[in-house]
Amino acid sequence: MDDVQSINEKRRLDRIRRNDQLLATSSKGGNPAPASTSTSAYVQEQDDDIKELRLIVKADVSGTIEAVVGAISGIGNKEARVSIIQSGVGDVTDSDVALAKTTDGMILGFNVSVPRNVEGMASQAGVPVHVDTVIYRLIEEVTARVTGLLPKIIEKKVVGEATVQQLFGIKQGKATVNVAGCRVVNGTLAKHKTARVVRNGEVIADCKLNEMRHLKSEVNEVRKGMECGLRFETYADFQPGDLIQAYDIIELEPTL
Repeated sequence: MDDVQSINEKRRLDRIRRNDQLLATSSKGGNPAPASTSTSAYVQEQDDDIKELRLIVKADVSGTIEAVVGAISGIGNKEARVSIIQSGVGDVTDSDVALAKTTDGMILGFNVSVPRNVEGMASQAGVPVHVDTVIYRLIEEVTARVTGLLPKIIEKKVVGEATVQQLFGIKQGKATVNVAGCRVVNGTLAKHKTARVVRNGEVIADCKLNEMRHLKSEVNEVRKGMECGLRFETYADFQPGDLIQAYDIIELEPTL
Protein backbone atom coordinates (compact mmCIF):
# COMPACT_ATOMS: atom_id res chain seq x y z
CA MET A 1 0.00 0.00 0.00
CA ASP A 2 2.87 2.36 0.78
CA ASP A 3 4.29 1.75 -2.70
CA VAL A 4 0.92 2.57 -4.29
CA GLN A 5 0.64 5.76 -2.24
CA SER A 6 4.16 6.76 -3.24
CA ILE A 7 3.38 6.23 -6.91
CA ASN A 8 0.13 8.20 -6.66
CA GLU A 9 1.89 11.02 -4.85
CA LYS A 10 4.62 11.16 -7.50
CA ARG A 11 1.98 11.30 -10.24
CA ARG A 12 0.17 14.09 -8.39
CA LEU A 13 3.34 16.16 -8.06
CA ASP A 14 4.22 15.59 -11.72
CA ARG A 15 0.75 16.75 -12.74
CA ILE A 16 1.03 19.86 -10.58
CA ARG A 17 4.44 20.65 -12.09
CA ARG A 18 3.09 20.29 -15.64
CA ASN A 19 0.06 22.43 -14.84
CA ASP A 20 2.26 25.14 -13.34
CA GLN A 21 4.29 25.19 -16.54
CA LEU A 22 1.14 25.41 -18.65
CA LEU A 23 -0.24 28.20 -16.48
CA ALA A 24 3.00 30.13 -16.78
CA THR A 25 2.85 29.82 -20.54
CA SER A 26 -0.81 30.79 -20.80
CA SER A 27 -0.49 33.82 -18.50
CA LYS A 28 2.65 35.22 -20.10
CA GLY A 29 1.97 38.85 -20.97
CA GLY A 30 -1.19 38.90 -18.84
CA ASN A 31 -3.56 37.96 -21.68
CA PRO A 32 -4.96 34.73 -23.04
CA ALA A 33 -3.59 33.34 -26.29
CA PRO A 34 -5.00 34.71 -29.57
CA ALA A 35 -8.31 33.40 -30.83
CA SER A 36 -8.35 30.30 -32.96
CA THR A 37 -10.95 28.55 -35.07
CA SER A 38 -10.17 25.23 -33.38
CA THR A 39 -12.79 23.88 -30.95
CA SER A 40 -11.57 20.30 -30.97
CA ALA A 41 -10.83 20.20 -27.21
CA TYR A 42 -8.39 17.36 -27.63
CA VAL A 43 -4.85 16.64 -28.68
CA GLN A 44 -3.36 13.50 -30.15
CA GLU A 45 -0.46 12.08 -28.19
CA GLN A 46 2.61 11.56 -30.35
CA ASP A 47 4.00 8.75 -28.19
CA ASP A 48 1.11 6.28 -28.14
CA ASP A 49 -1.32 7.79 -30.68
CA ILE A 50 -4.14 8.05 -28.13
CA LYS A 51 -6.54 10.98 -28.45
CA GLU A 52 -7.27 12.92 -25.29
CA LEU A 53 -10.12 15.11 -24.14
CA ARG A 54 -8.23 17.68 -22.07
CA LEU A 55 -10.29 19.19 -19.26
CA ILE A 56 -10.05 22.09 -16.84
CA VAL A 57 -12.56 21.17 -14.13
CA LYS A 58 -14.20 23.69 -11.76
CA ALA A 59 -16.65 23.04 -8.93
CA ASP A 60 -18.24 24.88 -6.01
CA VAL A 61 -16.47 23.05 -3.14
CA SER A 62 -13.43 20.82 -2.75
CA GLY A 63 -15.45 17.70 -1.94
CA THR A 64 -17.44 18.11 -5.12
CA ILE A 65 -14.38 18.65 -7.29
CA GLU A 66 -12.96 15.35 -6.06
CA ALA A 67 -16.23 13.59 -6.85
CA VAL A 68 -16.42 15.06 -10.37
CA VAL A 69 -12.79 14.29 -11.19
CA GLY A 70 -13.21 10.76 -9.85
CA ALA A 71 -16.34 10.22 -11.95
CA ILE A 72 -14.88 11.35 -15.26
CA SER A 73 -11.20 10.35 -15.03
CA GLY A 74 -11.81 6.76 -16.09
CA ILE A 75 -13.93 7.56 -19.15
CA GLY A 76 -12.32 6.25 -22.33
CA ASN A 77 -10.52 3.26 -23.80
CA LYS A 78 -7.22 2.45 -25.52
CA GLU A 79 -7.99 4.89 -28.36
CA ALA A 80 -9.39 7.93 -26.51
CA ARG A 81 -9.37 9.05 -22.90
CA VAL A 82 -9.83 11.93 -20.46
CA SER A 83 -6.89 14.00 -19.27
CA ILE A 84 -7.45 16.35 -16.33
CA ILE A 85 -5.19 19.35 -16.96
CA GLN A 86 -6.31 21.24 -13.84
CA SER A 87 -9.07 21.17 -11.27
CA GLY A 88 -10.09 23.81 -8.77
CA VAL A 89 -12.80 25.44 -6.70
CA GLY A 90 -14.69 28.55 -7.82
CA ASP A 91 -16.32 30.15 -10.84
CA VAL A 92 -14.77 29.92 -14.29
CA THR A 93 -12.12 32.63 -14.80
CA ASP A 94 -10.16 34.17 -17.62
CA SER A 95 -7.13 32.17 -16.45
CA ASP A 96 -9.11 28.97 -16.98
CA VAL A 97 -9.92 30.10 -20.52
CA ALA A 98 -6.27 30.94 -21.19
CA LEU A 99 -5.13 27.53 -19.95
CA ALA A 100 -7.79 25.72 -21.96
CA LYS A 101 -6.75 27.67 -25.04
CA THR A 102 -3.08 26.90 -24.53
CA THR A 103 -3.68 23.18 -24.00
CA ASP A 104 -6.39 22.82 -26.67
CA GLY A 105 -8.80 21.76 -23.93
CA MET A 106 -12.28 22.53 -22.66
CA ILE A 107 -13.72 23.78 -19.38
CA LEU A 108 -16.09 21.60 -17.37
CA GLY A 109 -17.92 23.14 -14.43
CA PHE A 110 -20.18 21.78 -11.70
CA ASN A 111 -22.49 24.16 -9.85
CA VAL A 112 -20.37 27.20 -10.77
CA SER A 113 -20.97 30.35 -12.80
CA VAL A 114 -19.36 31.70 -15.95
CA PRO A 115 -19.20 35.52 -15.85
CA ARG A 116 -20.39 37.15 -19.06
CA ASN A 117 -16.98 38.59 -19.90
CA VAL A 118 -15.35 35.17 -19.40
CA GLU A 119 -18.02 33.54 -21.52
CA GLY A 120 -17.31 36.03 -24.30
CA MET A 121 -13.57 35.44 -23.99
CA ALA A 122 -14.08 31.67 -24.27
CA SER A 123 -16.27 32.08 -27.33
CA GLN A 124 -13.72 34.33 -29.00
CA ALA A 125 -10.88 31.93 -28.19
CA GLY A 126 -12.78 28.86 -29.42
CA VAL A 127 -12.77 27.23 -25.98
CA PRO A 128 -15.76 24.94 -25.24
CA VAL A 129 -17.36 25.49 -21.83
CA HIS A 130 -19.91 23.15 -20.30
CA VAL A 131 -21.43 23.86 -16.88
CA ASP A 132 -24.12 21.83 -15.13
CA THR A 133 -25.61 21.22 -11.70
CA VAL A 134 -26.07 17.46 -12.11
CA ILE A 135 -23.00 15.20 -12.10
CA TYR A 136 -24.46 12.48 -14.31
CA ARG A 137 -25.13 15.08 -17.02
CA LEU A 138 -21.49 16.10 -16.85
CA ILE A 139 -20.54 12.44 -17.18
CA GLU A 140 -22.80 12.13 -20.24
CA GLU A 141 -21.23 15.22 -21.81
CA VAL A 142 -17.68 13.96 -21.28
CA THR A 143 -18.60 10.47 -22.51
CA ALA A 144 -20.14 11.92 -25.68
CA ARG A 145 -17.07 14.06 -26.38
CA VAL A 146 -14.60 11.22 -25.79
CA THR A 147 -16.71 8.96 -28.00
CA GLY A 148 -16.58 11.66 -30.67
CA LEU A 149 -12.79 11.32 -30.77
CA LEU A 150 -13.03 7.69 -31.85
CA PRO A 151 -12.81 6.78 -35.56
CA LYS A 152 -16.02 5.78 -37.34
CA ILE A 153 -16.63 2.06 -37.71
CA ILE A 154 -16.88 1.08 -41.37
CA GLU A 155 -18.63 -2.19 -42.20
CA LYS A 156 -19.54 -3.93 -45.45
CA LYS A 157 -23.04 -5.41 -45.42
CA VAL A 158 -23.59 -8.07 -48.09
CA VAL A 159 -26.96 -7.49 -49.79
CA GLY A 160 -26.77 -10.07 -52.58
CA GLU A 161 -24.77 -13.10 -53.68
CA ALA A 162 -24.47 -14.88 -57.03
CA THR A 163 -22.41 -17.88 -58.11
CA VAL A 164 -20.60 -17.94 -61.45
CA GLN A 165 -21.78 -20.97 -63.45
CA GLN A 166 -20.14 -20.33 -66.82
CA LEU A 167 -18.44 -17.66 -68.90
CA PHE A 168 -19.60 -15.96 -72.09
CA GLY A 169 -17.48 -13.96 -74.48
CA ILE A 170 -19.08 -10.87 -76.06
CA LYS A 171 -17.61 -8.64 -78.73
CA GLN A 172 -16.83 -5.03 -77.92
CA GLY A 173 -15.28 -3.55 -81.02
CA LYS A 174 -12.32 -5.77 -81.85
CA ALA A 175 -12.02 -7.13 -78.32
CA THR A 176 -13.83 -10.00 -76.63
CA VAL A 177 -14.94 -9.39 -73.04
CA ASN A 178 -15.85 -12.09 -70.52
CA VAL A 179 -19.32 -11.94 -68.99
CA ALA A 180 -20.07 -14.10 -65.96
CA GLY A 181 -23.16 -16.25 -66.34
CA CYS A 182 -24.52 -16.39 -62.79
CA ARG A 183 -27.39 -17.53 -60.60
CA VAL A 184 -28.42 -15.30 -57.68
CA VAL A 185 -28.39 -17.39 -54.51
CA ASN A 186 -29.11 -14.72 -51.89
CA GLY A 187 -30.64 -11.25 -51.72
CA THR A 188 -30.50 -8.77 -54.60
CA LEU A 189 -27.74 -7.54 -56.89
CA ALA A 190 -28.14 -4.06 -58.37
CA LYS A 191 -26.40 -2.43 -61.32
CA HIS A 192 -23.56 -0.07 -60.36
CA LYS A 193 -23.47 -1.56 -56.85
CA THR A 194 -20.00 -2.25 -55.47
CA ALA A 195 -19.27 -5.98 -55.42
CA ARG A 196 -16.39 -8.36 -54.79
CA VAL A 197 -15.34 -11.65 -56.33
CA VAL A 198 -14.54 -14.37 -53.80
CA ARG A 199 -12.59 -17.48 -54.86
CA ASN A 200 -11.72 -20.23 -52.39
CA GLY A 201 -12.58 -17.90 -49.51
CA GLU A 202 -10.28 -15.11 -50.74
CA VAL A 203 -11.37 -11.76 -52.22
CA ILE A 204 -9.63 -11.42 -55.58
CA ALA A 205 -11.46 -8.39 -57.00
CA ASP A 206 -13.50 -5.49 -55.66
CA CYS A 207 -15.17 -3.03 -58.05
CA LYS A 208 -18.54 -1.92 -59.46
CA LEU A 209 -21.01 -4.04 -61.40
CA ASN A 210 -20.96 -2.32 -64.78
CA GLU A 211 -23.47 -4.39 -66.76
CA MET A 212 -26.34 -6.69 -65.81
CA ARG A 213 -28.49 -8.76 -68.16
CA HIS A 214 -31.39 -11.15 -67.74
CA LEU A 215 -32.76 -13.13 -70.71
CA LYS A 216 -30.73 -10.90 -73.09
CA SER A 217 -32.32 -7.74 -71.69
CA GLU A 218 -30.37 -5.19 -69.71
CA VAL A 219 -31.80 -4.84 -66.20
CA ASN A 220 -31.04 -2.76 -63.11
CA GLU A 221 -31.31 -5.55 -60.54
CA VAL A 222 -31.68 -9.30 -60.19
CA ARG A 223 -33.11 -11.23 -57.26
CA LYS A 224 -32.63 -14.60 -55.61
CA GLY A 225 -33.32 -17.49 -57.98
CA MET A 226 -32.76 -15.47 -61.18
CA GLU A 227 -30.07 -16.16 -63.76
CA CYS A 228 -28.12 -13.25 -65.17
CA GLY A 229 -25.03 -12.09 -66.96
CA LEU A 230 -22.73 -9.83 -64.96
CA ARG A 231 -19.79 -7.71 -66.04
CA PHE A 232 -17.54 -5.72 -63.76
CA GLU A 233 -16.13 -2.29 -64.46
CA THR A 234 -12.48 -3.31 -64.21
CA TYR A 235 -12.41 -7.10 -63.82
CA ALA A 236 -13.20 -9.98 -66.19
CA ASP A 237 -11.05 -12.93 -65.12
CA PHE A 238 -13.96 -14.95 -63.72
CA GLN A 239 -13.96 -18.69 -63.12
CA PRO A 240 -16.89 -21.06 -62.61
CA GLY A 241 -17.54 -21.41 -58.88
CA ASP A 242 -16.59 -17.82 -58.06
CA LEU A 243 -18.91 -16.10 -55.58
CA ILE A 244 -19.96 -12.53 -56.38
CA GLN A 245 -21.08 -10.50 -53.37
CA ALA A 246 -22.75 -7.11 -53.72
CA TYR A 247 -22.51 -4.98 -50.58
CA ASP A 248 -23.35 -1.66 -48.97
CA ILE A 249 -20.79 0.32 -47.01
CA ILE A 250 -22.23 1.24 -43.60
CA GLU A 251 -20.75 3.83 -41.25
CA LEU A 252 -21.49 3.07 -37.59
CA GLU A 253 -21.07 5.35 -34.62
CA PRO A 254 -18.30 4.18 -32.30
CA THR A 255 -18.94 3.34 -28.65
CA LEU A 256 -16.71 3.22 -25.61
